[in-house]
Amino acid sequence: MNLLFGNSTDFWVPSYVLNDNSYITWMNLPLFLLFFLSILISILFVINAMNVIHKIRKLHDNATWIVLSILAAWFEGLIGMLMIFPYKFGFCTLGDPSRIFYGFESDEFLPINISWKSAPLLIGSILIWHYLGLLNGGIICFVIERSLATLLSRDYESTPRQWLSISLHILHHLIAIVMCIFFCFHILPLKILICFNAFGFAFQIPYVFFLRHYNTSKRSEMRLAENITNHSLAAKFQTEENVRSMHIATRLSIVVGVFDVLFLIVIILATCQVPGAQLFFQESDILDTWYNVKCRRMEEQIHAVLPINATSNRPES
Repeated sequence: MNLLFGNSTDFWVPSYVLNDNSYITWMNLPLFLLFFLSILISILFVINAMNVIHKIRKLHDNATWIVLSILAAWFEGLIGMLMIFPYKFGFCTLGDPSRIFYGFESDEFLPINISWKSAPLLIGSILIWHYLGLLNGGIICFVIERSLATLLSRDYESTPRQWLSISLHILHHLIAIVMCIFFCFHILPLKILICFNAFGFAFQIPYVFFLRHYNTSKRSEMRLAENITNHSLAAKFQTEENVRSMHIATRLSIVVGVFDVLFLIVIILATCQVPGAQLFFQESDILDTWYNVKCRRMEEQIHAVLPINATSNRPES
């Protein structure tokens, strides 16, 4: 949905519909209850996943903090979604209260002024766009970090590289800020953004599988009798960590990829004005809150491959 400040500033709100109060009925009360129940369950899942990852600390600190930052960013997206929620369902209205505004990229802008009435919508939009930037940036930084861990496996654990940690944090937040600006001010049209998203996943998923195959092959080579003394304990440990982390990354990539493809299909159908798109997007917030499915998946995989009682066996060399 596009908002217009003054005569020139285009602001993009991450909502397909605004001012639609047709769902405020007793018949839809179970739907709203399900929405808030899914939020509570999601909060518990995400907090539990963060707690498990922080306590285990089996991965390298760089990878651990990247994953934790991705999970923590979910709360930013949740706050933004809750701030936009009243405007979607007509509890708070902008412009003509009797008119429903819908569409991702509408030719009819909703002109508004910056005021206390519109501030929650604007702040919530910024939070959601920034959260999407943190999510995508976190995935990129995690893949980069695991690539460097593979490349520097001989001394990645034993040699401190503060420049690497700082660079990853800067890159993560830089990606988030740039994406937030691009989305908020609608610098690129939706079709181009969809293409970027599709190309990104088309590159990322095969690359994750490549890293997994490379580290698995390297581990098998190290276990051969003739090579067992040719590698340091630190290199063997790092390779094992890379294999475990890439198993997690592979499963997460599949889950995220499935969700991403489904939402891309829905967005494309909505931009083509397919009948029923408005109904779907008014109820899609329930699906959005189930991002915890991916978080829960991460937690389950960590439970499966990283035992809690093996948290202090990192080799020094």
